[in-house]
Amino acid sequence: MAAWICSTDREQATNAVITPITYEGVEYTTDSSAYRLAKFRNELTDHFIKDDVLYYYLFTELFLMIDSRVKNSFPTLYASN
Repeated sequence: MAAWICSTDREQATNAVITPITYEGVEYTTDSSAYRLAKFRNELTDHFIKDDVLYYYLFTELFLMIDSRVKNSFPTLYASN
């Protein structure tokens, strides 16, 4: 999961040639900022439960608990059998 998060960091885009991949009808051939954003949007649910992430973000925004986002978030997934 941590490696995936790093791979979507838009500031770390290298513009290097990548294996072509298509997200939402757009083909990406370089490691660009736009590619990393598209990757994040399209693969988020492979790594997180989207509703839970949005709830946590909005909750901390509403109650001005922005500093709590990093120190109090514990990414855990309990798989059901």
